[in-house]
Amino acid sequence: DPLYHYVAPAVVGAVEELGAKIENEKARQLDEHLAEWADKIIIVADNVSRNIFKGKEVEVWKIQDCDQADLKGIRKRVKKIDNKIKELIKKLK
Repeated sequence: DPLYHYVAPAVVGAVEELGAKIENEKARQLDEHLAEWADKIIIVADNVSRNIFKGKEVEVWKIQDCDQADLKGIRKRVKKIDNKIKELIKKLK
């Protein structure tokens, strides 16, 4: 299915280091149809337009992507995303 992409093994490893299991997950391309049910959209990447999410609350974290071979960079980005998620959870409580 072209909407599903594998999650790089280095990303799986970095996420598992933080205690989460995603080994059987697949990345899925987010589009306006998939986002219809959401109250809020979080754009993690630094290169995604918020324009396709008209009428939705959108928050952009602008975390740059890195090469799959950059294990240190992957760990840094996964940790940054983890921290942002924790901040968001506190804010939503």
